[in-house]
Amino acid sequence: MQAIDHRTITLPSGVRLDYAECGKGPATLFLHGYTDSWRSFEPVLTRMPGDVRSLAFSQRGHGDSDKPESFGIESLAADAVGFMDALGIDEAVVVGHSMGGLVAQEVALAHEWRVTRLVLVGTADTFDVPLARELGRAVGELDDPVPREFALEFQASTIHSVVSDDFLNMVVRESMKVPARIWRDALAAQVGFLSRDRLSLLTVPTLIVWGDHDQGRQPAL
Repeated sequence: MQAIDHRTITLPSGVRLDYAECGKGPATLFLHGYTDSWRSFEPVLTRMPGDVRSLAFSQRGHGDSDKPESFGIESLAADAVGFMDALGIDEAVVVGHSMGGLVAQEVALAHEWRVTRLVLVGTADTFDVPLARELGRAVGELDDPVPREFALEFQASTIHSVVSDDFLNMVVRESMKVPARIWRDALAAQVGFLSRDRLSLLTVPTLIVWGDHDQGRQPAL
């Protein structure tokens, strides 16, 4: 298993991102889901081949990255491209999970020449579905600090197969780092995102991964 280098980087926009990387070679960039951080990909990073430069960062508002007022899928996609620029990465395989899949779609749609392959995991062309709207009513009542019980219930609701207590506790701690306003803004950004009418423009090879228990979601392409 590979060792992970944990670092921070400040983008030209001034946003500071917390990130991890391992390996050397062609780049693969991992984009995490709602209220997660780069650490949700930690088990994947350690198992990636050493001849791949694997990178994951905590998106703005999440984990130990900056939490600016502005938030939207477009700004998250701009951060991803800015991250690549700051590290001198011309192109990469882009892997997005859940909310990160929306960001990955936006990166590929706006900067397709930067994406060699696209992998979409448990995502869709919009999250404007009843489950998200129901969650929106709950997060609308959140105050800081976000209660551990709420973060635990949310994270547990996203898991079907058993995960270790250490991993579950870690993702709960990471979710608790997300301010209540970002819980609201990030969910609103996902519900407001719609890529359906633009996806036919993509020519990049794309792998779509989803499961029987990805409730309320449809394959993105």
